[in-house]
Amino acid sequence: MVRLTRQRSDADHPESAGYAARWNPTRLPKAIDRQTLNKYIHTYIGLETMLSFLKKALTGCVIILCSILAGLLIAEGIVRVFKFDWRYIKRLLYYQMVDLDVFQPDPRFALFYRLKPNSKGRYDGIYDKHLVTVNSLGFRGREYSVEKPEGVFRIICLGGSNVYGFLVDDSQTWPAQLEAELNFNLPQRKFEVWNLGACAYVGCQMAILAREAAERYDPDLVILALSNQGSTAFLNGSDVEWYFKRYPILWHLLFSEESLDFIPKPHYGLKLALAQRSSLFRLLVLARAELKGIDMNWQASKSSHYWESMSIRTIREFIRDYKDRMHICIFICPAVPPQEYRMYHWGLDVPVFELRADGLPDEYREIHPPPYVMTWYAEKLAEWLMKEQLLEPKTTAQRQVAHDTLQGNR
Repeated sequence: MVRLTRQRSDADHPESAGYAARWNPTRLPKAIDRQTLNKYIHTYIGLETMLSFLKKALTGCVIILCSILAGLLIAEGIVRVFKFDWRYIKRLLYYQMVDLDVFQPDPRFALFYRLKPNSKGRYDGIYDKHLVTVNSLGFRGREYSVEKPEGVFRIICLGGSNVYGFLVDDSQTWPAQLEAELNFNLPQRKFEVWNLGACAYVGCQMAILAREAAERYDPDLVILALSNQGSTAFLNGSDVEWYFKRYPILWHLLFSEESLDFIPKPHYGLKLALAQRSSLFRLLVLARAELKGIDMNWQASKSSHYWESMSIRTIREFIRDYKDRMHICIFICPAVPPQEYRMYHWGLDVPVFELRADGLPDEYREIHPPPYVMTWYAEKLAEWLMKEQLLEPKTTAQRQVAHDTLQGNR
């Protein structure tokens, strides 16, 4: 057998004339037959051609992938800079939009906003022009001292816009009128009735302020006025992006599994993480949901169920923790059906006042009634509180035992 040695040159290219002349089988030793040589030649040519094709194909794929990646990065940057995704998201959220001069954002989860201390606003309403005054403690109405004066029976009212007194003056809210009614009917005693209501507050927001007030202001009676259900609101104009970055669970409440099911394989948690981090992906999900008719409104069933469950749980926990330390009662105004709030107090042995307006004009059943209906609220509440004997403070011994028990449970 003859051993062939080759030096690579331009003549080695399969398409060159020199290549054919060099490998002319008539010029080779007879030890290699022509059929075997042709086989080697065709194999070599095929390998060279295939390798050349694969190199070109791989280069093309890399270029295409890099182009797609660059396009996605550019699109991500454009969406992120111009906040197209947040413009869409902000349309889906639920906002508190009235009397904005006297409200401010709050960083706490679920609370999101509260009244602004030392603020005032004068507004036009359907009843009359009215003044809203927020005291230095951040509650509507006149100033009160943090330390409870000797002999004072302190009542704290919590709730939504019905307690806050939307559309009426400071002195016309039912907590302010309840204070006047009790001090008139029981002149030998002194009562303070604080208004801790805020527009659109639901149960979990009330529970946060109730615990804060119970620890800081030493109330003798807490009135929980239930009138709102469902999702918590954000304050109109507040930085909602900050809340979503601080509290990732908000993404879970906004993006349901249905809204992300167009990518079948990855787990919901992975798709949610992508939606949390990519502005472009969020925008695509939101646009698809609108085209498919998927309800992603903040008050949709998933978000609403979460907040309602939290409201029921936190209100019940507050009642259990503090009912031996102070009087607690629940007030349900005529504007809402009482059966919708049974789970808030079922089995807790807490007094419930369901005020009914049967046979009275329609304005008595409005959630934002006129001032004279607020006066009726105060009169009926005062009568009921006296009847239920809720205006007698718990003894120091009872309060101390309850306080020690609560500290021990913590």
